[in-house]
Amino acid sequence: MARLDALVLMTHNIDYDERWLRMIAANSQIPYVGLLGPAPRRAGLLNSLGTAATRLAGRVFGPVGLDIGAETPEEIALSIVSEIHAALNGRTGQPLTKNVF
Repeated sequence: MARLDALVLMTHNIDYDERWLRMIAANSQIPYVGLLGPAPRRAGLLNSLGTAATRLAGRVFGPVGLDIGAETPEEIALSIVSEIHAALNGRTGQPLTKNVF
């Protein structure tokens, strides 16, 4: 089986998403699990998992992506890929200018 570093989930069916998330929690160590959609959707999905949600602690990101003002599909994809890259490298995605004295 291939090792995955990141997964972004949304099937547009909350029941399917819950099933996939339950399987991910039980059978994977994927370090980045992104959930598309608003924060209440993420909270509802994790709540529906009950104690299984604890196996995803620190690995679930949602709403997925960095706040870069993305509107088009391409911009949204850039936002998501940027967040994945930052998370996998232990970074926050803050502007580099914040590190200037």
